[in-house]
Amino acid sequence: MNIKEDKYVHVINIESSEFNPNSFIFNANGVIPEKFVVIFNIIGDNSISFSNCDFSSLNGYADRILWNMPDVPKIWLNVDKFYGSILAPNAYVTVEKGSLQGQIIVKNFNGPLSIEWVPFESCIPNDLPEIDLDPVVEPESDIEPTNSDSELEPGEQCSSDNPLGVVSNFGAFTFGDFTSSGSDVQGRVGCKGKLSVTGYSINKEVYGSGKNNGFKCNEGPLKNDYQYAIVAGTLDIQNSGIYNGGIVYIDNDDKLADNIKKDVTDNGCKYIKSFSIIDFDDEERKMIELSKKLGELKDTESVNIKKFIIIIIVNDIT
Repeated sequence: MNIKEDKYVHVINIESSEFNPNSFIFNANGVIPEKFVVIFNIIGDNSISFSNCDFSSLNGYADRILWNMPDVPKIWLNVDKFYGSILAPNAYVTVEKGSLQGQIIVKNFNGPLSIEWVPFESCIPNDLPEIDLDPVVEPESDIEPTNSDSELEPGEQCSSDNPLGVVSNFGAFTFGDFTSSGSDVQGRVGCKGKLSVTGYSINKEVYGSGKNNGFKCNEGPLKNDYQYAIVAGTLDIQNSGIYNGGIVYIDNDDKLADNIKKDVTDNGCKYIKSFSIIDFDDEERKMIELSKKLGELKDTESVNIKKFIIIIIVNDIT
């Protein structure tokens, strides 16, 4: 794939049933990251697997890349390093091992993936196609795909500040459960269901690695930033560190280690039970709608799937 200097939005549409490329080469052609966004639309309801992949040519561009999977039900990750954010609001993600530079927005998550704080900061076009999200009535779509080959400049006809709304504040955001151990999310975690982690670190690197114990909620960059490191339904957190913010839970905190609440409040941050901080149902609706609209964007790249040069092995899960 080659980035073109005179084009901001680059879209590659791939059917999930055909997504089995065996190599990938990404060439920015000297274009600075702020001048482009790449959207990989994986279309269809086949489950996929990223296994033994080499994404090294994407290094340095993770914040410009979005892997959009509107209807993919299952994702398997077994990679040393994955670059780019994953928007798959209907997917159950299972991880064997690996590290991701980006954000992950999915239905459910399970596994030891280290999620580095490299938020998606690209500009999303405002003129996305209209879609019908009614699950009962499914008429054949008469939507003409939006031509994303328009000459977009960052800041014109698009939104780059918090492009995912409130979800932009989180390294991991799930509309079901989040389960992991022996790893970390360098940013915040939002989880509608049960957040279950052991031997874990959350939100330690959101402001870089300069302050080992994080900031108090009334000091430094956190003072005027998003105040919560965790917003979740039920908490089951053991032998873990929570940094740079407070904790909100909705349903139950019986399985929260005793020291964590004290550490949070000692930092001048809130530890509260509240239904009002995030409306997870509304955010889920927004992310599903955004994902489906992005999936309607017109393919801007001429890519032969059988010769798609990405060192990725992506196979259907039966």
